[in-house]
This record gives sequence, structure tokens and C-alpha cells, in this order.
Amino acid sequence: MDVEKEEIFFDVALSEPDKGSHGDVAMFGDADGDLDLPRPFRGAHAARFSVLSAPRAAEPSSVDLSTVSVSLWRAALRLGDLLLAVPYISSDTAMLELGCGVGFLGSLIVAAGCQRSPRRLFLTDCCLDSLRVAHTNVTRAAGEMQRHIDFPAMRYFDWCALADAAPCRWREGLLAGKQGHESVPAEFCWTDDELDVLGGGLDLIVASDVLYDFDGTDALARVLLTLATLNPSATIIIAHDMRLTYAGPADECPTDVFAAHFLDTYVDASADIERATAAAAGDSGGSCWPPARPWFAMERLPPPPARIRMVGRGGLLCDGDGADSVEFWRLASLMKPPA
Repeated sequence: MDVEKEEIFFDVALSEPDKGSHGDVAMFGDADGDLDLPRPFRGAHAARFSVLSAPRAAEPSSVDLSTVSVSLWRAALRLGDLLLAVPYISSDTAMLELGCGVGFLGSLIVAAGCQRSPRRLFLTDCCLDSLRVAHTNVTRAAGEMQRHIDFPAMRYFDWCALADAAPCRWREGLLAGKQGHESVPAEFCWTDDELDVLGGGLDLIVASDVLYDFDGTDALARVLLTLATLNPSATIIIAHDMRLTYAGPADECPTDVFAAHFLDTYVDASADIERATAAAAGDSGGSCWPPARPWFAMERLPPPPARIRMVGRGGLLCDGDGADSVEFWRLASLMKPPA
């Protein structure tokens, strides 16, 4: 798919910026109406990189659905803020991103590699165009920052095709480069060594803006459950931009129907996430898989400070406006692996 793309530049504070220089400052004009962009981050170790993305729509209702998979979304930026603020990543971390899109997180990690460079990084998506754009963007970030890195692996991963498959079937399909009806180019296929990591060696699993339809949300929940049981010590973080709408005429309050479906169906709001993280709680029900719901305990994480300033064509595209609409959920499985 040949989609027009724009280049968006980012200034990143790798340590806490000075007061008054945060990335959530929204200044478009001075007292006389002249364009007045915020100054670069001061008093902080900073990095700059850029990514290619489909042009951003002026309004959510005007988004071209054909460009969704190759567009940059706000939750990815805010997830980047979280990973910069909280030390989830170290040199020993094996990290998996589900639904990497244009590869923003991978590009950010490469740009910030002097501080946060995981041992293994898998950027995955079910859209081949996304993987190609992600590869281009991470390559550009490495070149711009003059980083010599162990290059992140771009891998095809379709959670809708894998949702009902046993993990042993995952391996067969991922190695063969076939999931559903998609034939995957060799450069995006998994290796035996990588599948060993996927099947028990992951430390961090992240995703952003991946709840956008009911069937996909159900499939994602099943895949997260399997990944969590295969990697019981892994931290799972979902960043979601809450898009509030009135689902029906009788609704008194707007809601994000897909987020509500995920939380109401798969999360036990009363479960203690620390207890679930320390040991797999509950009973899988013997050989029955997947077990009865709910499957996860959840903690809502506090929003991180904004450290990523997005400067694009036509001036500042400020990530601070509406940033509070992004929620962060840390998940832990309540289930034991199937017998």
C-alpha cells in the first residue's frame, strides 16, 4: 500500500527536564500572534529523531481507515513517556511490542539507547506495510543518532489468527511464516531462537492503542493470557487512548466501548495484582483452556511526565493536548498454565 507520509521530528528528554520545559507546553503564538515554538529541552540529556507516518487527521472522525496501520497514535507517545520515566527496560530485558505500527517505540529506544537498551526487542504487527515502515523508521533513528545496535527484530504476529491456537501451533505457524491466509516474507519471520524467548524468556510485553473492535479485543485477550502464562514473570503494560462516545440514546455518560468490553470481560477489578504477579493465582481447570473469565488482575498506573516533544510539518504538534485521555494498565494473569 503506497500511502503519503510526513516526517515528524521528536525532541526527547532522557532525564527530567527543567521546570518550564516539559513537552506538554502548548505555545503556538506570542502576545502579537507570531509563531512561538517552545525552546528545546534545557538541563536534560536530550535526543532528537524522526519517524515517517501517514499525515495526522485534523479530527478523529476524519481518519482515513486505509492509513490507520501506518499512522502515529498518541498512546504510543505516552507509552514512550512511561518507559522513559519508569525503569522497566534494562540491558537484560527481553521486550515484545504487540501492534508496533510505524515503529515509534523501537525508534525511541534506539534514540535513547545510551540509557535504555533492551537485550532483545521484538516489534510485531499483523500488517506488512507497518513492519516495512517500522523497519525504515528504526533504521533512520539509528543513523540519526549514530547508534551501533543489535537491531530490533521486526516480526509478523497476527493475534486474531493465533487466538484459538495452542502455543505449540504458534511455533509451527510462526516458523513457517504463515498465519491465517497471510504469506510472510522471510525477513519478518521468526527464528527458533526467537520463539524460545517468546515461549518463556520475555520480561516486558507492551502495546498501545490496540483495542479498536470487539473481535480483535477478544483475540488480544486470549493471546495476552497465553503470553502471560508462558512468561509468568513478565510485566504487561497496555496504553490506551480513551475515546469517549455515547454508545446509545439511553447512555448518561460517554464511554469507550472497546476498553469497557476488555475491562468488564477479562479483568477482575477486585484482584490483588501484586499477589497475582508473585504467584500464578487461581486454577486453570485442568486441561480446559482457556479457563473461565476473568483472566487478569490490573493496576492503573499514574500518568508519567511528558518527556517527548513532537515537532512536525507546520509547527508544533503538541502531545500535551489531550494526553490525560491515555490510560496505562499493568496486567497480571490470574491463571496457571494449562496442564
